[in-house]
Amino acid sequence: MNKNFLLVILMIACTSTLFGQRYLTPQFSTVKVTKNVKYGANLGYNSSFLSSEDLLMDVYEPDGDTATNRPVIILGHAGSYLSLYAWGNKDQYSVVELCNRFAKLGYVAVSIDYRLGWSAGSTDAETREKTIINAVYRAMQDFKTCIRYFRKDASTTNTWKTNPCKIFVGGTNSGGYSALAVANLNKTSELYGVKFLDSNGDPYIDQTKTGDFNGFGGTQNVYNHPGYSSEASAVLALGAATGDSTWVEAGEIPVVALSGVEETTTPYNTAIVITGSGTAIIVVSGAGDFMPRTERLGNNDVFKAASLPQGPPNKNGAGAVTQSIEGLYPLYGAKFEPWSWYDGAQPIGDPSLNVGASQIKGLLYIDTIMSYTAPRFFEIIKNTTACQITAGIDDNQSETKVGFTTVPNPSSSTITIFSSSVATAITSATLIDFNGRIVRSIENNKSHYAVLPVEDLANGMYAVEIKTADGIQSVKKVIVQH
Repeated sequence: MNKNFLLVILMIACTSTLFGQRYLTPQFSTVKVTKNVKYGANLGYNSSFLSSEDLLMDVYEPDGDTATNRPVIILGHAGSYLSLYAWGNKDQYSVVELCNRFAKLGYVAVSIDYRLGWSAGSTDAETREKTIINAVYRAMQDFKTCIRYFRKDASTTNTWKTNPCKIFVGGTNSGGYSALAVANLNKTSELYGVKFLDSNGDPYIDQTKTGDFNGFGGTQNVYNHPGYSSEASAVLALGAATGDSTWVEAGEIPVVALSGVEETTTPYNTAIVITGSGTAIIVVSGAGDFMPRTERLGNNDVFKAASLPQGPPNKNGAGAVTQSIEGLYPLYGAKFEPWSWYDGAQPIGDPSLNVGASQIKGLLYIDTIMSYTAPRFFEIIKNTTACQITAGIDDNQSETKVGFTTVPNPSSSTITIFSSSVATAITSATLIDFNGRIVRSIENNKSHYAVLPVEDLANGMYAVEIKTADGIQSVKKVIVQH
């Protein structure tokens, strides 16, 4: 065979292989960026929810791309939800680099600004806890607003030429917290965990003010793009944690997580978040704890089916190195955002959190992020199953709001738990002390109220777990006082 002809055949084969690897290897050398696109607007903490602020994003597209059905990845920056941090915005270098990398693979990549603000300087621990949790909640709503923006665009003008069934979310540090909440904060009962209740037993997140999980309703919230689904395809969580590992439930979307094992600000396992100034905020579950649960429940089975190379073994909360977890890449020896870097043009809030940061080091970590994430997200992209694009506002609202009251509280003899709806039967009520021990339980209850005797219990605060016949779960704080 003619050698030149053989060379042509090989070149054609290589070219075909290259183009067949869109979303796996870079297909484009340059990226087009459209800055400050408005994807919504909402009421902000910094104006005491009295005025609306524009929600802006920068959109990164493959330059010269002719595809019209491209996946979207929406990424959120770090910054601890504090507007005073100059790097807490959509121009964060590492997020810009990630957007460029994804766009060169063929994605439409987006760096978003989301609502910031909480009472970080308060001397009251409960105020700090309440306001930071609400900051995560608002940012989660903003991510979902952006998801609906792209679904609406794809269904109307298709300005961005996207696939409305392939929308990924992710972020670094606080942006990652918010993206994880998109995946697993979706039930009212999850707002009633003991650590999310104030001293009166009320949830820190009051949905009559904040609106529901998808951003509808509430006095501190306005509607954005109603009529479209808020569901994402998967999450990329970088140095992030979830409010509680129990939020992760079977059937939720897949998660890819990379996290520094030695980080203390966002713990790798379950521990208290500590700010750069040493202030304790709240207990959260890091990737070392929520990712084994994600895998065990089958949420990452789409990745397992591909038999992809695994990351290093996990390190559990007891400090033992265990087996590798699908979707989890532990970064041993790394602390806060090792993929990030800064300079005089982009100062950071606390240099001590990322000692020795440099662009060279950050880019190496981003190499790892991309090589680990791209083949996993490709398993989702290549699946052509249709998704639900539209949804009514009622569909976006997650579940019927049934409340529960406990009287008297404090009590010396009995505590009665009432459902706000006589049609909602309380099937069980379990009283737990603050060492986690079950001290009293009622099962097979068939009324909208249940009675727990407490006259023989020690004085103190307890949690009562409530379950109903139609699957609602809640937790209330109660006090025994003789």
